Amino acid sequence: MHQALRIPEVLREILTRCDDHTNSSAVRVCKLWSDISLDVLWHDISLRPVVRLFGELQNVSKETWTYRATPTVKEWLRFEKHYQQRIHVLHCSSYKIAHSLEPALALLLRTKPPGPLLPSLHTIDWTGLAGLGMAELCVMFMHPKVQHFKIASHNDYEDRSHIYDSFQMVSFFEGISSRMPLLLTLEISIFPLPPHQFSIATIIRSLSNLTRISVPAFSDSTLLLEAILRSRIVQLRCPSGYLKTVHFSDTSGWSRALKTLEIRSSYDAAAHLFAAPLALTDVSIFSLGPASPHDLQNLISHIAGACPQIQKLELNFLHRTYEVVKSLQTCSPDITTFADIEPLLVCTGMKSFLLSTGRPLLMDDDDLQILACSWTRLEHLRLSPDPGNLKVDRPKRLTLLSLVHLAHGCPNLESLSLYLDATAQFVPESLPDAIPVGRFQVLHHLDIGFSPISNHARVAYILARILPSPSSLVSTQVRWQMVTLISPLILGAWGLEWESVRALLPVLLKLRREGDSKIEQQSNRIRVLENEISMLRKHIFDEKNQ
Repeated sequence: MHQALRIPEVLREILTRCDDHTNSSAVRVCKLWSDISLDVLWHDISLRPVVRLFGELQNVSKETWTYRATPTVKEWLRFEKHYQQRIHVLHCSSYKIAHSLEPALALLLRTKPPGPLLPSLHTIDWTGLAGLGMAELCVMFMHPKVQHFKIASHNDYEDRSHIYDSFQMVSFFEGISSRMPLLLTLEISIFPLPPHQFSIATIIRSLSNLTRISVPAFSDSTLLLEAILRSRIVQLRCPSGYLKTVHFSDTSGWSRALKTLEIRSSYDAAAHLFAAPLALTDVSIFSLGPASPHDLQNLISHIAGACPQIQKLELNFLHRTYEVVKSLQTCSPDITTFADIEPLLVCTGMKSFLLSTGRPLLMDDDDLQILACSWTRLEHLRLSPDPGNLKVDRPKRLTLLSLVHLAHGCPNLESLSLYLDATAQFVPESLPDAIPVGRFQVLHHLDIGFSPISNHARVAYILARILPSPSSLVSTQVRWQMVTLISPLILGAWGLEWESVRALLPVLLKLRREGDSKIEQQSNRIRVLENEISMLRKHIFDEKNQ
């Protein structure tokens, strides 16, 4: 055996990259290998293997299991010696698993020695609330050293009212803060019934070390948000529920700890979250449907005023259904303009700006040039590439020239999504000499969305002078139901034209690289000749002086 394989640190790095089968075999090599392999195998484990450590299981009924014999002292001593200290992360992926093992877990709870069952446990990831309050099965694994707790209700439990019994849920939430007072991260995934908001807000106030939290958004989340904005929490995610209204009476005590915010909310309600200065750098807000230009402009102005350090901003909507498409065809024809997003340009540290709207943005190439000059650190940009209504009167539009401005102003751009007009009347035969052609250096994703096009050869020629590789141009991203209702051309004539562009690009890029190589060779030859001429002139000058 190589000496390096006897160094614990080296061996651990190797075995952590091996699969379970390899580590199971490594256990039998020697004591050192056995210890490290067992550490790796049992570090992150699901509930069922832990239960099986104490003996053989047998059916109690069709869906539940218990031990064939009560765990003995010898089996407990074996568990404590070889496994107990090795388990750091525990998973239960469904209610059915926990429910099926409930008799066995109850027997373990009655026979276990004093102290935590898993004293090295720092993470509990549990799915399957049963509405039992402090009798929830996950409670038996809670102890003060746990730092990360994730709890989710199950989808296959029919009696929803039982799951969300207010008294039992309050008792369970109280147990979280009392049994695990040093929690750093907390994820609660339940249906957002109003009575639970007070309990979750109480948890937040009592857990002083909490830095990251994921909870559902309530229709009126004032209590919850007040608690968070006055805490040391750095990251808030609300991936479920929906915020419709919020009423803050006093913003003077708000903390500036919060850096990341992700929430499902109407834009009108979300604007109230930025009523006072915040240190947010990453904000994502998801409305149900496309917001009105007025609500979007109002939200953006609030964000720009409250979060000057912002680096990432996503304003998106969740529903792209047939009903949304129909509503866009009948509601107010107002569209979002460059002036609506212009207040954000003062946030010069912006690295990612992702915006989705119901209609194409009213912007032109000059507007995008201003944006590119303001956000020179930009890495990701999406400007509504796939609007749900294309039948709007637009005196301003983006063309392929906007890509040139972005290539010059944003050298770090990695992904780009735009709604361009690539029809013949807006595509020049070649790029104007007055505009120096820059090339994207690191762009790997260009989404042209629902962009119209009518001359694939000219479009491919322009793109070949700007894009770094043909793989940068991706297919139209279809995120809507009934795309043909928006326009039959998207998957029809326009789609075929863009496919032709993708087919032409590799050939044109190869020719460009060959031309660039020849130009570079000629440039190098010119520099060599210039050096030789300079040396010859110096030699002649020296001879004359002699």
